[in-house]
Amino acid sequence: MTLWYDSLVLEPKGSGRFKAEISDAWNSGSQPNGGYLAALALNAMSVNSPFPDAVASSAFYLSVAAVGEADIEVKELRVGRTTASYEASVIQGKLKTRVTATFADLGSTSDGIEFKGELPPSISPKIECNNFPHKLDSGVSLRISEHIEMLINPNTDVENLQMLQTAWWRFADGADPDGLSAVLAVDSFIPVVFSLGVGTWCPTLELSTYLRARPAPGWLRVQRRTRLLSQGFFEEDASVWDSNDVLVMQARQLAKIGV
Repeated sequence: MTLWYDSLVLEPKGSGRFKAEISDAWNSGSQPNGGYLAALALNAMSVNSPFPDAVASSAFYLSVAAVGEADIEVKELRVGRTTASYEASVIQGKLKTRVTATFADLGSTSDGIEFKGELPPSISPKIECNNFPHKLDSGVSLRISEHIEMLINPNTDVENLQMLQTAWWRFADGADPDGLSAVLAVDSFIPVVFSLGVGTWCPTLELSTYLRARPAPGWLRVQRRTRLLSQGFFEEDASVWDSNDVLVMQARQLAKIGV
């Protein structure tokens, strides 16, 4: 079992309840990554779902999570013919992350109608890209960088007042990507707004993801952009393509510049 799946192990406690151990492997500073916390909750929801793919999810980070033991409580909202919806809470005392999600089967036959309005981003060859740092300029350690390879395009562009960044992404131990790891991928970067001189903690308040296809093995390509930083809040939109040039995930999050 790879480190990623080791970090998602659950101990069933009955009636939709689980024990989990939040790993420090995906930390930025002392804080567990928000995408990892969402994936942990989605994994718990998937246990009883009749459908395998979390096609839509929304995570609300109601308080700061910590490394260590956590309780996860899953509530069934609706199970239908082609989709099922759930809510899960990751609880540490009074600390909580709450995730809602809808599951479906992306392997089922579609009606054949398709529209693709977005092409994979153009990224410099890997040898020309910058390695994701192990520390921020402020000295904050990025433990997550020990377990994923992120090769960031050397140019962070300001195009039409949009902060835009692209990168190659994969697990350092060679594990193949899946729907849960794509949730980690969209939230495992340094915020694009750091290029404006914002170099402090930027906690995510809400993260929404849309799984569009199961990723093929190999490197992912991630593109992230921010259109507005105002009143201390900013959004990040992310798109993820797999090694077959398939758009596998779209995401949006709202974050706040920390104090």
